[in-house]
Amino acid sequence: MRVLLVALVYIPFILAIERIPLVRFKSTKRQLREKGELEEFLKNHQPDIFARRYLHCFPSDIFLPAASERLYDYMNAQYYGVVSVGTPPQKFTVVFDTGSSNFWVPSAYCISEACRMHQKFKSFLSNSYQHGGQAFALQYGTGQLLGIAGKDTLRISNISIQGQDFGESIFEPGMTFALAHFDGVLGLGYPSLAVGSALPVFDSIINQRLVEKPVFSFHLIRGDDLENGGELILGGIDQSLYKGSIHWVPVTEKSYWQIHVNKAVFLSCKPLKAAALLGFHAFSGYDTTGRWAGETKLSYWKAFESSFEDFLFTLKKSE
Repeated sequence: MRVLLVALVYIPFILAIERIPLVRFKSTKRQLREKGELEEFLKNHQPDIFARRYLHCFPSDIFLPAASERLYDYMNAQYYGVVSVGTPPQKFTVVFDTGSSNFWVPSAYCISEACRMHQKFKSFLSNSYQHGGQAFALQYGTGQLLGIAGKDTLRISNISIQGQDFGESIFEPGMTFALAHFDGVLGLGYPSLAVGSALPVFDSIINQRLVEKPVFSFHLIRGDDLENGGELILGGIDQSLYKGSIHWVPVTEKSYWQIHVNKAVFLSCKPLKAAALLGFHAFSGYDTTGRWAGETKLSYWKAFESSFEDFLFTLKKSE
């Protein structure tokens, strides 16, 4: 009977729904716009310029065509949460990115200016750290990242993930991460997107049976309250935040959270074909790192950048 009681208490404890508060800050774009410096910044900091300028800084044999990720419109990244890595825990602010799958934080051995401005992981202070020894490179639309793979305990809210694959960045060229308010990126995409065969964080959570359901959800708050940005919910959905029922849409490809969209209606504009006009392969409801999801060319975004202010669209069953 004693064993049964322990089991009844223990199972709900490990199969829980966890809430991670999100903090919302002024985007880099908004700060530059308020200072009247946005136009000049965009002229001098195009992604292609960064790629050409810093390409020689990376060993040529580390670049693999299949091992690249693109992150567009990084200046609109506004939401981040707090996680900790290692034993004892070392805290970091991270963007929960639905458009990538790797988790990384700056290393104490990083030589870049961007790392100097953020929290750095000190592997030599962690009793649970496992050195992977494998170098990896992430290629973003606004720069590149070089690092070393490893494993350690990751804590998100009350969840403790043992032996989580992660990267320590040792070289972050350019202004991409120097301007960021967050330390690292925690990818929530599928394993097929992960560089270096790293197991994504949410897959580790599922494999270790740390949540009740294999579901995560976001509640994003927009407004003047920059401190309260909403929350990330691991293991379920907060039904008090919406009315009606959820309309589930199949993922068309297990890489990005990619879905098929027939058309999109922007405010009072005429319906338009998203894929044909905008050049999207597809786009999801919201990407916490960038406004647009998918392999959208920067040239398309630049054209719309000058045409629209920030806007919000809702996809209904018929749209």
